Amino acid sequence: MSFKDSAKQAAPALVDLGIHIFDPSPLGSVSYSSEIARFLSKADAKGVLAALNSSAVVQKNNLGDIRESAKWDSAKALGLRDFVLDEVLSKVDRSEVSEADMSVLKQLPVWQRHGFDKGDMAGIGSIDAAADPSIKLPPSDVNVKLIGKHFFRLRNNTDRRLYSLMGVETTSRGDFYARHLVPAIEAGELDDELVDDVVVDLLKNLAKLETESEGLTEQVKKARIIRNDAGELCAPSDLYDSSSQQLWELLPLLLFPASTFRNDRSLMLSLREVGLRTTISREGVLFAAKAIEKDYLDLDKDASSRPIAPKKPPKREKKPSEGSGSGNYWTDLEESDTTEKEIGEGGGTGVDVYSGKVQMVVRKAINLLRYLELNIETLVKEEDPEAFEAWIAKREGREETVVEGDDDDSAEGDLAETTWKSSTGVSTVFDILGG
Repeated sequence: MSFKDSAKQAAPALVDLGIHIFDPSPLGSVSYSSEIARFLSKADAKGVLAALNSSAVVQKNNLGDIRESAKWDSAKALGLRDFVLDEVLSKVDRSEVSEADMSVLKQLPVWQRHGFDKGDMAGIGSIDAAADPSIKLPPSDVNVKLIGKHFFRLRNNTDRRLYSLMGVETTSRGDFYARHLVPAIEAGELDDELVDDVVVDLLKNLAKLETESEGLTEQVKKARIIRNDAGELCAPSDLYDSSSQQLWELLPLLLFPASTFRNDRSLMLSLREVGLRTTISREGVLFAAKAIEKDYLDLDKDASSRPIAPKKPPKREKKPSEGSGSGNYWTDLEESDTTEKEIGEGGGTGVDVYSGKVQMVVRKAINLLRYLELNIETLVKEEDPEAFEAWIAKREGREETVVEGDDDDSAEGDLAETTWKSSTGVSTVFDILGG
């Protein structure tokens, strides 16, 4: 056969396979005689496929072994790949490629994958249809940094059609996220600088991606891919909705999504759909309580390390000068006390920030106790549904006894002795919550 524009590296690789490119110029017109022609395959795409099929028969369908036996390097392998793509597959239609042709082309150890250096022969090999997971083509318009070893490397977008002639499938964007990106983020295999962009794109297109990969939404609910305010990756169900003023005042920042998500309404809407919490869980209550305790201990530690200021001399009482103050004794006294607080023990140092921090911790503690008062049954039901239902049934039964017997004192005594019962024994509400 004669190929004027064949790749330079293709000829040596073809020779290793037992296929030779015929140069007619030395023989002149003799090269076109019927005697010579009957020994040659036709110089076109079908002729190459026929020659490769013959070579496969000779090699006992082990064309992939030629890489080791002939000691191919990446230049020789990729040269043959370019030749097959440009001079064979680009010149035929799908109907012209038989199952036998596809089998032979897949055996060639020339197909390069992502995730390896371009010259690394470890990333170049045959197309194994039995591989699990199978090697596919990546979705179009995807950042090349996101594509891993389970995808073939394309030279350009035209190659996508050529690979499809060999039966190589293109993975959908939904499957790309579900089977590769989400697991890669959880395993720490994706560059940290790429994670947030990937997750933002995932959340904004989740509805469409779900149609391409059923179950993706459920997968995202449990996946630790959402960054919190401390920069840690968490599952959506581990974080809380920052739009709730009550939750925002009760919980520490690290239990909320990072500002990248909090400041985008569409992202917050998507996060709610995948499990962002709008009520505090048992773990959240305990976490909030421990955070308050830590804040208090930090304040106590800070207070103990501060120097003790000398006592001030007693303040001398004096009547306000005529024409000064508001004329109201209580108002003037309150303003005087406020001024002394602002001056502080150091003298002229401004408002006492330490006192403000104490008030903040106390306010958080009060808010948490109020939340517990209003939601204790919901929290216990979440922790131990069976014990909760048993307690409800027992409480309702005792209430009926009160109505029938009309004995208030006895009812109060019974209710005071009410306990939560489970298979492990008797527990108080605080035991069930883990306190």
